[in-house]
Amino acid sequence: MTTHIRTPQRTDRPHVVDDWFMVLRPRPGARTRLFCFPHAGGDVSAFATLAGALPRDTEVWALRLPGRGARLHEPLPADFDTLVAQVTAALLPHTAGVDFGIYGQSFGGLLAYEVARALPAGHLPRFLVPASVKAPQVWAEQLPERLDAAGLLAATGFDTVLGQDPELAAMTLEVIGADLELCRTYRHRPGPLPAVAVLAVAGTGDPLVDADDLAAWAEVAGGTPAVALVEGGHVLASPATAGPLEPLRALAAAAPAPAPAAPATSPDLSDTLFWQGPDVAARVDALRSASPVCRTVVPGDGPVWSVLSYELAMQVLGDGATFSSTGGSLLGSSPGGAAPAGAGRMMAMCDGPAHRTFRHPVAPFFNTRSTAGYAPRLAQLTEDAVRRGLDGGEVNFVDLISPVPVAVMCDLLDIPVADRGRVVALSDAAFLGTTAHERQAGHQELIRYLFGHAVRHRARPGGGLAGTLATHTVDGARLPLEEVVLNLDNILVGGVQTVRHTAAMGMLALLRHPDQFAALWDGTVEMDDAVDELLRWTSSGLHVLRTAACETELGGIRVRAGEKVVVWTWAANHDPERFDRPAELLLDRSPNRHLGLGFGPHYCVGAALAKAELSAIFTTLRARARAIEPAGTPRHNTSIINFGLDDLPVRLVAR
Repeated sequence: MTTHIRTPQRTDRPHVVDDWFMVLRPRPGARTRLFCFPHAGGDVSAFATLAGALPRDTEVWALRLPGRGARLHEPLPADFDTLVAQVTAALLPHTAGVDFGIYGQSFGGLLAYEVARALPAGHLPRFLVPASVKAPQVWAEQLPERLDAAGLLAATGFDTVLGQDPELAAMTLEVIGADLELCRTYRHRPGPLPAVAVLAVAGTGDPLVDADDLAAWAEVAGGTPAVALVEGGHVLASPATAGPLEPLRALAAAAPAPAPAAPATSPDLSDTLFWQGPDVAARVDALRSASPVCRTVVPGDGPVWSVLSYELAMQVLGDGATFSSTGGSLLGSSPGGAAPAGAGRMMAMCDGPAHRTFRHPVAPFFNTRSTAGYAPRLAQLTEDAVRRGLDGGEVNFVDLISPVPVAVMCDLLDIPVADRGRVVALSDAAFLGTTAHERQAGHQELIRYLFGHAVRHRARPGGGLAGTLATHTVDGARLPLEEVVLNLDNILVGGVQTVRHTAAMGMLALLRHPDQFAALWDGTVEMDDAVDELLRWTSSGLHVLRTAACETELGGIRVRAGEKVVVWTWAANHDPERFDRPAELLLDRSPNRHLGLGFGPHYCVGAALAKAELSAIFTTLRARARAIEPAGTPRHNTSIINFGLDDLPVRLVAR
């Protein structure tokens, strides 16, 4: 599915978010979302009247299908199952913690049913309204084979709507024909429908769907669904009407009451889908307002205290004596409560003098002077990357810029060029793998590689970071090789992933805020300010874990010794108590004391270099590309460690 982002110039015009139109405009305080799937040949305009007629506490989101409207020249998928998978993926980021229903017209009703079956727990609609559509188990045998596009138009009376416009009629016939071909690939697979209220709707004068068809929905719904006969014919014949307005209004009005002011437990904030979508700021604000410290149950980690405010995040990150790193710095690092492997032996997992032991020898490689000396290399790396993008047509921006931080960190660690592809693949598996087993296996392989690397540098030390750490002594004794390896791993992965994902998420933010893109590209804002704002806005290091070393109080909450405390960086960086208009991307924001690179003793040792890399990436892009255009749907990764993108298809337009 293709991403198209547009900032509306008027508030009464549709707001485009990825594969959806928010018909009319976003509605602050809306209680229910109605996701609408158009009929065969239809587009988002089929829902304009409905959106205007529903109460203001219901948002109408219309699906932008390929092959029509602004996506006329994009082909439909090859089969119905692929379309279901694409629409499900497009829906997921906008359903976490949201009360919503799905309304599908004709062909869209069948699609709505299959999408509702495909959605995972925690993302299920409260209701499903298929209108003017036969039940799935009889669809294939009763409808597609006996109808072509012209027959469907004639049977429903839609040919009279087209009037005397032969060009519009030809285009409509083509789009409906493509939709019907897709429908012919549909195969009903019997199985349970989730606990969703089903309301099957047909018009009293519908020539294709009748009361018997509505009754057939009882079987597929696993019981007796609600049935509504409304005035009118097939939905295809009356695109300018609101459709089954009264039933939809009643379903939307039945939204559950707002959550209590002070919930005891927050949603699962470790689900990355929570942090996606245009309404994430509103959801986080609601949680923070209810309680800036709340209980969260995290799969694999159990109950933790989630910190959502900037002030309390500073308190936790700045007090290593009370909130210790030795119990792990990230969720998932101590399964079953066991001590993490690197506890007390690597920078990220120790405090006080032990932390300084590991940080002191490597800090000079990342200071301002060293970073300034690296400028020519950064210019060369970013020039090469942008040149590849300009020559490559449609490219994945994540892959395009990844070689920059990879080369920087591999240079610093003296990793041979021939090994760099393997090192990056292992780093991705270790921190971006979709399962705990995959992450563990990737990390073990990466550690094995770095162990050999450390042995070689201990035997033949040079002046680089790896050799310095491999030969560093404490009280006359060299660091154990295991500690050298753990810290090399910490530095490598942190340096690669932070820049990679901040750059990609930053570019997505710019594409979604064309005014800020223009300000950066025309030099209205300073690059240093822009980099800091992108670090705040993206907060790709989504969380930091600490363990209470003693009983303490945090935001009025009693935290016992040994309990886990998670600072959600994104939430702290979007706290309105600290940042003016935090939900807006403002590249000239100043001051901007964000927590995107941490705070306190564990402030990122490579912060200056990371900012220099990001600055070089966007400076070279600005110099060589006059425009950057979205070319497809961005796809988020599933990591809460390095939250970012796997795919960001773009086209670079040369100056």
